[in-house]
Amino acid sequence: MRSNHSGYSRLTTFHKLSAVGLAATGAAALVFTVTGNAAAQTQSVGIKPVAWNAKAPATVDQSTLTRHATDAAAKAKTEADTKKKAAAEAGRDRAKGAAAGRSEARKPVRVAPKSYADNLDGWISQALDIMHAKGIPGSYDGIKRNIMRESSGNPQAINDWDVNAQAGIP
Repeated sequence: MRSNHSGYSRLTTFHKLSAVGLAATGAAALVFTVTGNAAAQTQSVGIKPVAWNAKAPATVDQSTLTRHATDAAAKAKTEADTKKKAAAEAGRDRAKGAAAGRSEARKPVRVAPKSYADNLDGWISQALDIMHAKGIPGSYDGIKRNIMRESSGNPQAINDWDVNAQAGIP
C-alpha cells in the first residue's frame, strides 16, 4: 500500500526484519557487556600478575609493578610537557611570522608602468586600459572600427573638411 505522503513509502518486510535484527544485536551486546564486567570483577581477585617478558619468571611482586607504572606515568608526563612547549613555541613563531607578513602587506607596492607598442594595436590597448580605469565600457573591435572609419589608422590624419574644421578646430 502506498503512503499518503509524497516521497515516503512504507517499509518492506526486509527492512522491518533488518531493524529487528539490529535491535536484537544491540540488546545482546549490552547484556554481554553488563554480565561480562561482573564476571571479570569476581575473577580478578585470584589472578596472579603477568611477567613483563617471556624470559622473566612469573613471580613479580607488587612493588615492581608499582615502580613500572610510576615510571611510565612520569615518562608520559614528560612527553606531554615537551609537546606543550613545542606547540607554544610554534605558536609564537607563527605569530611572529604573521605579524611580519601583515606589516609587509601594508607596504605600498610599486608597479612598473605598462608599456605599449608604438602602433595601432598598442594605441588601442592603451586606450582600453585608460577607459577601464575610468569605468568606461569599450571593446578592442569597437575602438578599431571607429579608428578605421575616422582616419584609416593614420595617426597624422587631420580633419579639414567638416563643420569643426570650418570653425577652426581641426
